[in-house]
Amino acid sequence: MAQVRLEGVAKRFGPVSALADITETMADGELTVILGPSGCGKSTLLRVIAGLDEATAGRIFIGDRDVTDLPPAKRDIAMVFQSYALYPHMTVFDNMAFGLKLAGRSRAAVRAKVEEAAKLLRIDGLLDRKPRALSGGQRQRVAMGRALVREPQVFLFDEPLSNLDAALRVEMRFEIAALQKQLGATMVYVTHDQVEAMTLADRILVMRDGRVEQSGAPLDIYRRPVNRFVAGFLGTPGMNFIDGRIVDRGENGLGIALGDGGWIDLPLAAETRLAGEVIQVGGRPEDLMVEKERDDGKHGGVRLSAEVLLVERLGAETHLHLSVAGGRRIIARVGGETSLRQGETVRVSASVDVLHLFDVSGDRIAPVG
Repeated sequence: MAQVRLEGVAKRFGPVSALADITETMADGELTVILGPSGCGKSTLLRVIAGLDEATAGRIFIGDRDVTDLPPAKRDIAMVFQSYALYPHMTVFDNMAFGLKLAGRSRAAVRAKVEEAAKLLRIDGLLDRKPRALSGGQRQRVAMGRALVREPQVFLFDEPLSNLDAALRVEMRFEIAALQKQLGATMVYVTHDQVEAMTLADRILVMRDGRVEQSGAPLDIYRRPVNRFVAGFLGTPGMNFIDGRIVDRGENGLGIALGDGGWIDLPLAAETRLAGEVIQVGGRPEDLMVEKERDDGKHGGVRLSAEVLLVERLGAETHLHLSVAGGRRIIARVGGETSLRQGETVRVSASVDVLHLFDVSGDRIAPVG
């Protein structure tokens, strides 16, 4: 296996910039997920790495080789597509063996490789079937097996689970993660599904408008997003945002007056240079505490009154849709056994150290906790 290194990679389609100045390293033996909304450039980046699209600028390295100007067949990569891309007239065996046969491998070597991969993917009993006789999950395993037998330096996955139902997606996420760990393979995986990203990735690249907004370990990005876009994109339900203004309270430090009438106390160590700034306060649903009684201060400095609009009971947890003063809606995630009901007035509280502050441009302000 090998690392993938991008140096200033850009891609333009006429006047449209699809990728801009991307410099990243995808480590040897790690699973890197490229995450972002539709149209952000994630699939284009994968195609540029594969050589299916030519980079307009920059260099691409796989291992120690500069592959920028090499065709896909010379890059020693294997790609698994969203649509499976299986030959409908061929059996599972022939689909998996096709690339090996083209490479001139002996019949015995081809059979050994295909049977080994099929056993690993638990499709060894399907080798005589054709794709139309397979389920979606089985087809995806065949597509993975076809990539696996080639023993490439890098595996590329382009939203491979998007055509599967929810249960199969969970199963296939497990299969891909287990396969990657077993092989120690370098994998680059594109998805718009943040659950896939968080559960699969060793490292995530979050993209927007052709640029990488933030890269790092999943939990690092989740806990310390660099801007409002990343904060709002990662997490289900998404982060809540409320407008506010930082107020200098003299000897009592700083506070945030919220646009809905609430208040947040900040520690004395907070920088007074921020006083007067208009900001947005972000809080994740799981970090909000909701009580019928007035907050007694033990949970931190956030004080908000809210009305329960909707109670979504999901079993182990419940999502409370709340309306705070001014009509802004937020969501809190609480235990599945909550007694709160629609129409009740509640008090929302949170510890200051789990809050996120963003300036008017959307960039993160230094932590307040």
